[in-house]
Amino acid sequence: MFQLAQVNVGTNGSTLIGIFYLLLAAIYIFLMIGWLVLRKNTLTLWVRLIYIFQGVLIPVIMLASGIILMIHG
Repeated sequence: MFQLAQVNVGTNGSTLIGIFYLLLAAIYIFLMIGWLVLRKNTLTLWVRLIYIFQGVLIPVIMLASGIILMIHG
């Protein structure tokens, strides 16, 4: 009754963009953490919270879109 969906992972454009997004999301997380560690004493609490929120939200969106592009490519 239920069939598994086919996953097309090849070397077409959308798959390559998806892989690029996955790599970029991982790099973004490490760069954001490094930047926050270097400037932790000079930032106020609200600015730090905004950067942490941004450092969590953007990679999640990039990872999700990268996975979608890679699977549906």
